[in-house]
Amino acid sequence: MGFPPGGGADGVARIVTAKMSQNIGQPILVENRPGASSMIAAQYVASAPADGYTVFGAENGALVYNAALYSKLNYDPAKDFAPVTIMIRAPLVLVVNPAFPANDL
Repeated sequence: MGFPPGGGADGVARIVTAKMSQNIGQPILVENRPGASSMIAAQYVASAPADGYTVFGAENGALVYNAALYSKLNYDPAKDFAPVTIMIRAPLVLVVNPAFPANDL
């Protein structure tokens, strides 16, 4: 995980890996490597052996936004990773103070 323990993404990873562990009959370790907009975790997984034992719970930042925001990445989102499944869909909501008279965006 590219995020610290205890956050939303970490919680999702732990729920998903607990079920995966039951399904495959093997323990799965969630390793948190937070920082640098998930680039630390992304580079770690991109450089790991392609043996299926190291997977990346990636989010849009690591695979889309970082490539647009940073001129050089130590990994290539398009070449270093292959999608497996969508783990979660999390909508974002725009909110304001109720005293503000907003009617639309």
